[in-house]
Amino acid sequence: YTLSAYGRKDIDWQTMQLVLSASLSQSDQELLRQGDRMNYRALSYSLQGSLGLDLIRGYRLEYDIRFQGLSSHLAGRELRSNELNQRLQLSLDFLPTHLQGKLHAKHCRNNGAYLGQRDFLFLGASLSYKPSKQVELVLDGDNLSDIRSYSIRRLEELEEYWTTYHLRPRSLVLSLRLSL
Repeated sequence: YTLSAYGRKDIDWQTMQLVLSASLSQSDQELLRQGDRMNYRALSYSLQGSLGLDLIRGYRLEYDIRFQGLSSHLAGRELRSNELNQRLQLSLDFLPTHLQGKLHAKHCRNNGAYLGQRDFLFLGASLSYKPSKQVELVLDGDNLSDIRSYSIRRLEELEEYWTTYHLRPRSLVLSLRLSL
């Protein structure tokens, strides 16, 4: 069976928004494996939340969080997996229509065994200057925490997945955009 809930509240929709959702799923099965009957149980859950608000005029904060997990039991062996993902973004309007900035951070935590490092923090930023309607100068910084690779472990019913991500190194890109 599966149970889900969702809620959303806009408070003066231009300035603040709050979204929450949750789900829970449980399954019990009997499996025939090499002539033996085995009982398999799994419980999975997920919680998600999102908050967006204008701190003051021209400064907006957005935060998203997701926590999910699975616990399974088969033939005396129990497996557990939890994963937490958080994202934070701050949009800054220093000089309206001329100078804007964005800062963003993402945090991931995966409790998979044999991974070594389990927490990862990714940082990025951008700054945009538009002296006129035809000219825009943009400075982008990506992977400022300079993480080269990371691995995660994910469990699903009777399956286990390992994924390794290889990232580009820290980069700063300055670009000039012209509109004719």
